[in-house]
Amino acid sequence: MPIFIVIREFQEADAPRVQKIALKCFDSNIRKNKKLYLAKHFVKSYFKLKNIEARLDNQYELYVLIKNEIVGFVEIQDGNTITNIFVDPPYQKQGYGTQLLKHAIMRCQALDPKLDHVSLDAETHAIKFYEHCGFTSLSRSKTVMGVEMTMMEIKLKNN
Repeated sequence: MPIFIVIREFQEADAPRVQKIALKCFDSNIRKNKKLYLAKHFVKSYFKLKNIEARLDNQYELYVLIKNEIVGFVEIQDGNTITNIFVDPPYQKQGYGTQLLKHAIMRCQALDPKLDHVSLDAETHAIKFYEHCGFTSLSRSKTVMGVEMTMMEIKLKNN
């Protein structure tokens, strides 16, 4: 029996799974053996339902990717910035992150057909993934709660 992949808008009942995926990704990909307690607390709080809903009321969009269950999600801010993209670690390196990224870029283009780029801040270990998907580094970086982020963007072709 074939397994269908669906990307749909976030629903209230998705919040616990979204938070769990964000925390698992933070622990396995970002924190590893660093002591980033404040950053982990921030991630846990950021993905609480009330905080997700506040962002959705303020120019954010959140989409989940489902393969029998939610395995990943992507968040867009102001129709031109990808603020978060997470795929549950057991499902990483299977193309789901690429699907979420493409969905987010297409959504940004749908919101503004004249948009010339989409940007994001990439955590160090994710830079190669974004480069593989066509993003380039902007040679600007910042550290947020101990996590080094590199600013990246992808140029869009306008119709």
